[in-house]
Amino acid sequence: MQNTCKCCKNTIYLDKDTSEKGFFITGQCDICGAVINYEEDIFGNLINDLSKCPNIDSVEVVLDDDIPEYMEGIIRIGSITKVFDNGKSIESDEQTTNEEFQSERELIDFVAKKLNISSNDVSIV
Repeated sequence: MQNTCKCCKNTIYLDKDTSEKGFFITGQCDICGAVINYEEDIFGNLINDLSKCPNIDSVEVVLDDDIPEYMEGIIRIGSITKVFDNGKSIESDEQTTNEEFQSERELIDFVAKKLNISSNDVSIV
């Protein structure tokens, strides 16, 4: 059974086994390490979901180096790498936008708020 990881949007393959009430769906994402474990009834309705995404331990931001001269002083996100508490990491493009920032602090606060983590866990590399 194929599905999409809720944590990193990677395509994952899950096992589907029968249960007393319907089906157990289990698996693990190879990219972020998320554990997928839920039960659904015979109609596909969710009964119980014990799936767990790994916690974000830190985030590394690389600045966009392709900014025109007329925008001097503006900084943008080039790429973001999420490092999880299980030791795995993924490059994420969900916050890589053309959003413009006046300072590194403003950018760090933006990323921290979007990912719901402390700004102390965000660094620019």
